[in-house]
Amino acid sequence: MPKGMAMRLPIPREPVARRNLLINASLILAVIIGVVLLLVGARWRSYTTREGKFTIEFPGRPWVTSQSVATPSGMVTAYDYRVVQLLHGATYEVGYMVANAAVLEMMGGGQIGNICDSAVNRMGGTVIEQQDLTGAGYTGREVKFKAPGYTQARLRVFLAGDRIYTLMVSPVPKRDGEARVGRFFNSFHLQP
Repeated sequence: MPKGMAMRLPIPREPVARRNLLINASLILAVIIGVVLLLVGARWRSYTTREGKFTIEFPGRPWVTSQSVATPSGMVTAYDYRVVQLLHGATYEVGYMVANAAVLEMMGGGQIGNICDSAVNRMGGTVIEQQDLTGAGYTGREVKFKAPGYTQARLRVFLAGDRIYTLMVSPVPKRDGEARVGRFFNSFHLQP
């Protein structure tokens, strides 16, 4: 190559090949931006659901799913709001269901301690510590537990009227874990 001449990359002259090159470059850029956002972590934002009757702060936008569950007295729908934060390796989750008498009986007779024990046992966990919680119009319990694959996880369960709410962070992040769990749990507020 003669001195002073820049090397040029071959740019396809055909419109279809040029379009494919631009599409591929755009996809690569989108993947890079997505990975950076996942690794850096999203900012905390408030999330309100009128149907779920609660407000909470998540470290990002939650993924919302629902599942119908057959009970002796008919179908019940369970709702789940979840954010997985890759940088901290933690999942932040809120779930709720409108519980009828049969569901409460299945979950330990509606006793908050039995509901927590049932949840921890389903995950193969061992309770480390627990404490009762009370608030305006609800009773609850917070449980710290170990489960296979987690160093530690935290669970809060509330009974508010005919609704069962569960909040969980698993595993508790190693960096700023207590502050993150506290922010998540303490931002939960029931709506009228």
